[in-house]
Amino acid sequence: MTAAGGVIHEEFHSAGFSKTGGPFRVVQLWVNLPARDKLSPPRYQGIRSADIPVVDVDGGKVRVIAGEFEDIKGPASTFTPINLWDVRLNADAEVTLDLPDDTMLLVMTGEPIHEPVFGHGPFVMNSETEIRTAIDDFNNGRFAQIAN
Repeated sequence: MTAAGGVIHEEFHSAGFSKTGGPFRVVQLWVNLPARDKLSPPRYQGIRSADIPVVDVDGGKVRVIAGEFEDIKGPASTFTPINLWDVRLNADAEVTLDLPDDTMLLVMTGEPIHEPVFGHGPFVMNSETEIRTAIDDFNNGRFAQIAN
């Protein structure tokens, strides 16, 4: 999604997922736009897993979401050159990545918590009951405050 000139949005999952559940993996990164593009029309790019090319490497694979890896281009369109790769390695594997000069590298790992996710508007909790409590707390001024 490109917020650019302004966008109101809501993240949600499909009705099928709501009904049957299953793993729900989300990563959201916000990338700054150059000044010349800040007021561009907002846009959305729907990229499905099937649209993302996969490159096999020794000990794993690289899903190319944006930019390029080993001459394979990802489907995401960006305003400035960005490489966004989902690198998945087998245990004890090693990989060498050919990174462009001046590239920043973000490595994220995490342990799955295997809990349900329930979202409504800007609220994300584990159940509908918890969402209702959060909305009630927000509407009645009981939401957490950040100390100055």
